[in-house]
Amino acid sequence: MNGSLPVASTLPIGGSVDRVSVVIPVHKVERFIEQCVQSVVEQTYPDVEIILVDDCGGDRSIELAEAVLKKSARPWQILYHEKNRGQSAARNTGTDVATGKYLYYVDSDDYIGKNAIAALVEAIKKFDAHIAYGKGRKMLMPDGSLKPIWKENADNLHEMDPFHAHLQEDTPLMPWHRLIDLDAYRKTGIRFKEGIVHEDDYWSFELSRTNLRICTAPGENLYFYRQHPDSVMAEDKGTERRLNGRLAVLRLHYRVMLDEKLYEDPIFRKRYAHLFHQIANIITVRKNYSYSQKRQLAENFINEFSYIIPEIRKTHIRLRRFVSWGRYIPACLAMKLASVLF
Repeated sequence: MNGSLPVASTLPIGGSVDRVSVVIPVHKVERFIEQCVQSVVEQTYPDVEIILVDDCGGDRSIELAEAVLKKSARPWQILYHEKNRGQSAARNTGTDVATGKYLYYVDSDDYIGKNAIAALVEAIKKFDAHIAYGKGRKMLMPDGSLKPIWKENADNLHEMDPFHAHLQEDTPLMPWHRLIDLDAYRKTGIRFKEGIVHEDDYWSFELSRTNLRICTAPGENLYFYRQHPDSVMAEDKGTERRLNGRLAVLRLHYRVMLDEKLYEDPIFRKRYAHLFHQIANIITVRKNYSYSQKRQLAENFINEFSYIIPEIRKTHIRLRRFVSWGRYIPACLAMKLASVLF
């Protein structure tokens, strides 16, 4: 499927209706993959299938992961991409072959606590929800210390509108450490958008606009997100692919805003303005670009996102002045003037 073939399985795939399918995209993580896979193998929840997708990293990641899986009694399989297609494609590939009632994503440089999946299953059944967001997310720093992830999701998600919960960041953007009713998810037709960075933001936004019910699962130290220099999120925010990923997310919000008149919704406007300001900042401070190149980026940006809500008016004016004045005076001076003259 999608150029991917299963290579092995310790047990027949298929089983109880309560099975959880764990999808792990794998790419250049040989330092971390054994801990990641072992943490899934050791789950207290009894019925877990493990699906690894090799995205052509060219290292020993799959070899090391397979050695762990062969010692396990869990059902498992490995799928191979014919070429590197990115994490979005790997998640889609794994989801396509999943057989469980529920779906759970793990990034291959992270690991999970032993009760992570059990806590999520308990919550999703308790609240009769389609998605359970797990608490207890910790960032594992390079020095081994743990830090809370930006914000714990709300305790009362089962009472909240999923779309506004997303806009207010009461639900995390990252797809990992959430349990999803697989049949309900497939019926939405939503898939990860391939070829972009920040695909999590794009996917989470689309998912929040469905009628899938959400809830919170309690717990402490249940998902360990690893921060390290080789991760995508450690990449300079001003790189072209990071910028293009942000633009893809903003385009989605922009289209929905105009199509559904969400410019009348103050919660949506606040989220949209946050994304707009992020990109404006990336454009104006971007490294390795001349001022004339920044001016061209700014011009393209304000021409594409021309509808102005009150929350972005000042930033829009600043960029417009920078573009206009940069035609007649040195662009570096135009940038400084546009930043101070409102």
